[in-house]
Parts: sequence; structure tokens; C-alpha cells
Amino acid sequence: GLILQFYDTQGTAEGARAAAEQAKAHGAGLFVGPLFSQSVQAVAAVAQSGGIPVLSFSTDPAAVSANVFVTGFLVGPQVERVMGFAAEQGAQRFAVLAPDTAYGRAAADAAQGAVAKTGGTLVRTTFFDPARPNFSTTIRDFTDFNRRKAALEREKASLSGASDPTAVARLRELEKLDTFGDPDFDALLIPASGTALRQVVSLLKFYDVDTAKVKILGTLLWQDENLAGEPALQGAWFPAASRVGYDRFTARFTETYGHPPSQLAALAYDAVALAAALGQTGDGSWNRLTANSGFVGVNGAFRLNPNGQIERMLAVREIARTGSREVSPAPTRFVQSY
Repeated sequence: GLILQFYDTQGTAEGARAAAEQAKAHGAGLFVGPLFSQSVQAVAAVAQSGGIPVLSFSTDPAAVSANVFVTGFLVGPQVERVMGFAAEQGAQRFAVLAPDTAYGRAAADAAQGAVAKTGGTLVRTTFFDPARPNFSTTIRDFTDFNRRKAALEREKASLSGASDPTAVARLRELEKLDTFGDPDFDALLIPASGTALRQVVSLLKFYDVDTAKVKILGTLLWQDENLAGEPALQGAWFPAASRVGYDRFTARFTETYGHPPSQLAALAYDAVALAAALGQTGDGSWNRLTANSGFVGVNGAFRLNPNGQIERMLAVREIARTGSREVSPAPTRFVQSY
């Protein structure tokens, strides 16, 4: 009983609004899509005038409105999941080093909320310009390198000239160091990817941040197996969708179409599957879209909150030389109400 009809948005807000008007005129009961936040906002007025729910693929929380849902992977829940897991493992003092972009600032805002929930402390937040060719000055200041280097010189000076074996041995050890003391954080969130991420982690090592003592944390942007070759990211944690359903979906999709699916394909599949399942009630109502118990899709358990945002159960993975491995599985059901 499900009729799936396609309308081309032309990739613009104006095209999305025209497509929505046409779909509404044809009697559409649910909109699946569009993708970009500007297009979602353009569609919203049309959808609301007809009482039509929207399952958009946007990742921008600003795109939500009455009966308009954002089903993409929002950065807030990602940050909360990985920082919560780090806190469970003993991290208490967090820092954020983020690109000065809308995504980076959203991640930084989410970190404040996540720390409040864990009972930890957010000791510092610094933004860098991803368009700049070099972040050296920013990272040096962020890591308190000058202060720690000066502390090393003072410590060496205090032992200089000492004759007892313990002091001599201590001075010999200090000569091997670049700084004295650790940064004032034990977990660091870096919501970046690509060249910017690689440059940042390389500079962290250069400015004497010991990643054996400071746990590096990321977001879903880190779902890149090429990161296994980054020495400074060995042992780092990042959130990820459940691989159980996605691996099966990928296998079926590849067998059918001859190439692997994009992440967007999985979002679209879940949205249409949800529509098909709810459409079986036969009452023409979409009230169960916000069912408290949620649903299980290709990317694991999820539910649509009445505020228009999606809540997903995420796993936590650890970067290793052979790729990444799951260190905390995604929960399979929701135990708390909205």
C-alpha cells in the first residue's frame, strides 16, 4: 500500500519548494528528504500547511521545525557518546580543539553539555582556522608548551650542580625531555577530518602531548580507515553507527547494484522502510513516528524526538594499526523516555 514517488529539487531551495508544492498537490502523505538544510527550510512551510511530516536527511539542527525531522547524524549525540565513554573509563578533565566552522562550534557546544552530564570539567576550548596553511602557533598555545618548557628549565636549574646520585640521575632524565608536566586535560576532542586533523595531531606530538596519557577523541568524521596509519591516533576513540545492520545492508546493496552504498543510501533506506512499516497501520496517521521505543534500522536503533531531532544509539570504536575495532557496542534499545 506504499506509493513511492520521486520529485527533483534541482539541488536548490527554490526547486525544493516547487517539488514540495507538486507533491502536496498529488496527495503525498509524507516527505522523505530533502538533503540540505536550506531546502528543508523551504519545504517546511509547504509541508506544515498540509500537515505532512518531513523526514529530511539534513544534519543541521537549525533545520528542524514542527513535524519536520532531521534524520542525519547530528554531531551532538556523537560528542555525548564518545565523551561519556571516556568518562566511564576514567577521564575527568576534557578539552576541545575544533575548526572554526559551524560544525566545530556545534561540537564544542555539545561538549559543554556532555561534560555537565558526566560530572567532569571542560578545562579549555580552542578554535583553529582550517583554511590556514599552518596551525603551529594555535597548537603551541593550546598545549601550554612555553609554560611547560619554562618549568623544565627551572627544574633542571634547581638540580644543576647537585652531587648526590639521586639528583644527578634525575637531571639526566630531565635532559631527555622537552617539557615538564602534562597538559591540564586528560581527554581531547578534535571534531575535524582530513588534512586538518592530520596536521593537528602531528603538532600535538611536536608540542609534547603524550597521547598515552591524553585520550584523543573524535566524531563520525573519523570513519576513515586511512587514519590507521597515523601514529598519534593509535588508541584514539570515535563514535560510529552499529556495523551489524549496515554490513548486511552493504552486502545486499552491492550484490544488487554492483557498487557499495553511500551513507546517504542507508539513511534513505531507513526512512522509506519506516514509512512502509507505519503505513501498514492503515489509519493514514503518522503519529507513531515519535514512538518512545524507537525503531531499528540499517544504522542501528534510533528514534525521532518530538523536538524534530533524531536520537541514535552509537558504538565507540578505537583506531588501531589494522584499522579500527569496536570497544563499546551500540545499545540496542532505549531505556529512558524523552
